[in-house]
Amino acid sequence: MNKKLLTIAVVTAMATPMLANAEAKSAVYAKVHVAGEIIDDGNDTSYSIAGNSSKASNVGVKGEIDTNLMDLKAIAQIEIGLDQDSNTEYTGQVSAKSGSKAGLLYQRDSWVGLSSKSMGTVRMGTIKTSYKQSGTMIDPLYTTALEGRGFNQTMSSQLHGGTGNGRGRSTHTVRYDSPDMGGAKVIANYNANPTAEDNMGLGVHWKGGPAAAFLDFQLLGEGNGVTDKNGKADTGNAVKVGGKYTAGDIMVSGQYEIDGGAISGNSDGSNDRLFLAGEYTMGATSFVATFGMAMETDDGEDDNTAFGLAVKQKLAKKVTGYAGWGMATGGDGYNGGEDMTAFAVGLVAGF
Repeated sequence: MNKKLLTIAVVTAMATPMLANAEAKSAVYAKVHVAGEIIDDGNDTSYSIAGNSSKASNVGVKGEIDTNLMDLKAIAQIEIGLDQDSNTEYTGQVSAKSGSKAGLLYQRDSWVGLSSKSMGTVRMGTIKTSYKQSGTMIDPLYTTALEGRGFNQTMSSQLHGGTGNGRGRSTHTVRYDSPDMGGAKVIANYNANPTAEDNMGLGVHWKGGPAAAFLDFQLLGEGNGVTDKNGKADTGNAVKVGGKYTAGDIMVSGQYEIDGGAISGNSDGSNDRLFLAGEYTMGATSFVATFGMAMETDDGEDDNTAFGLAVKQKLAKKVTGYAGWGMATGGDGYNGGEDMTAFAVGLVAGF
């Protein structure tokens, strides 16, 4: 408990100078997400309040201050995740933090950098990759039990989730975002892995009116979870293309991932991923449907197909409740061919 209190005290101490400095703009924020979930992997059923999937509950501080160098601003963010779930019975769920439980507190985006409208933004620390960022944009059920990167396995969990080297939230990382160029930005991230080969990513993200599109590439060096057919460490990569379009009350989105070893973890295999979503909003109520596939493109095994259905209700500006159900038809390479189902009722409150 002393370590937990010390961590919170450190965050508060680092935030105090920002708040006390009249020239700085800063904000303290938090989000709490709790759900009741029933997840059946075909062999066992787990019940949880808090939830087995990533809920992304967090507390953080972010701020900026003008420098004396042209239009440069110094920017910083410190964010700590809150893992409320102590239920470890269901181990089939893909963790969106890491491969194991991280305790009550764990690291999220925490970085420092410089930003300029004319030159772009550079940040150093623990930062989302371009690959992960575009995935968060298209999944209306992100951080719920029905998210594509989780039990449905219709998005790469390695590249969209986790904190660490070669993960969606990349440690020891430098990230550069170019200035806006007609709605487009080029994003490059470099992960200096101290224990294995380095990782790097490159993306082009575009937004114009009701439409958005992206193209992302991620390369994993040796020692970052990719092996060849003999189990020897190897390099891997992934490419994805996707987008989102909103017309009035209707939103559609999707992406296709091409596996070069970074998704399957096998440099000799191929496990492409397709994710599609649609959302219809009527007042404060939204109806969501998702569909996706994990495709074994080179070994003849059956594909994994999954879908989700949910209703979201906006209760206040930053408060949303939801209920949903999903199913994944386990292919030959998924869950031993057993179908999996998930039901979740949750509440998200931000401050």
